[in-house]
Amino acid sequence: MKSESEKIEPLEESTNPQLTKDHELYREGEVTLTRVSGFSTEVVELLDSTTWGTADTLYEHKKTDERIKDLTDPIPIELRVGDKLAALVVLDGRPVINKGFICNSYFFRYLASDVNFRGRKIVGKFGRICMDTIRDGEQGKAIYFNSVEAKNYRSFNFVRKVGYEPIARIKTSGFSRFFTRSDKRVKRLPGERQSKMTDLLKQMYSGHSLVHFSNIYKNDGYFVFEEDGEIIAGVQAHPATWVVKKLGSKREQVLLKVVPHIPVLRKVFNPKKFEFLAFEGIYYQEGRERALLRLFESVLHHYKRHSALFWLDENCPYYQNILEHGRLGILQNFVKGSDTWFMASSRNLSAEEEEMVTSGPAYVSAFDFI
Repeated sequence: MKSESEKIEPLEESTNPQLTKDHELYREGEVTLTRVSGFSTEVVELLDSTTWGTADTLYEHKKTDERIKDLTDPIPIELRVGDKLAALVVLDGRPVINKGFICNSYFFRYLASDVNFRGRKIVGKFGRICMDTIRDGEQGKAIYFNSVEAKNYRSFNFVRKVGYEPIARIKTSGFSRFFTRSDKRVKRLPGERQSKMTDLLKQMYSGHSLVHFSNIYKNDGYFVFEEDGEIIAGVQAHPATWVVKKLGSKREQVLLKVVPHIPVLRKVFNPKKFEFLAFEGIYYQEGRERALLRLFESVLHHYKRHSALFWLDENCPYYQNILEHGRLGILQNFVKGSDTWFMASSRNLSAEEEEMVTSGPAYVSAFDFI
């Protein structure tokens, strides 16, 4: 059941009729684009087997069936050729705060194609039609955005051609410990304090755009570092599992083959089954970055994991603070070059509202990356 703090900013009633009910969006011959409800076994299998990333780094998300249950307002759109599922688009709707200005937003959570159709012009053509149809149907104020790996030039150019522009460069950071320790000052945040925590997060990210807390408090996963009853630091943890197929340079490819055979390194990064925590909703009092890192380690200990990933806008003032105030661990060496662009297209926003969205650093939800 959702806590009261999760209901603070409910998604406004959608002003895009293309997204509100099941119906056929487009048809050309035997090709159809259809907005559907729910996720069939066929769809889950497609998402679970899709390889994500770039030519340098390739990985698969696992446990997709569990992940999609936690989406805030999922909107699946299927591309079918006859009775065959060729590709899938899944948006996740949520309200966002942009320096005080609030509007609906739709994040392109999944853009996947079946291996038998991958690389064929049909997917690109109808992908563009799908993105145009969705956006053009918007009657209210809304932001449509997605994430594109910085090295995925093909996807970057494709998304830009359909009217999406880069508004934020997101940095991937890793945190790891070979041996974790718990701290008695760290505890799971009780439900009755979630509203207070949300207020602290709103204050901390008041200068950011795309701020939402839809993925905070999921599965009772928010932890805090407290002193004398005062919250010094906080973080939401999302357990995740990836299978890493390819990683970076030739040197890193060698590591990919060697690491699984070295027990101590395998704790931190096992490419065949990379189990980690995705951190978001990061909060800390000014000057207490080291307390935040102790919190990170204690949360790893709680989940019996040794690695975590988190994502922050390169212009976020907290990004350099965290990196400069403590040892993040060996995992940082594997992921520090994995940048991502937020690409966005807005509808019916004034020039002032556009400025609110694009001028500040973007808030990043780690849940959107796993």
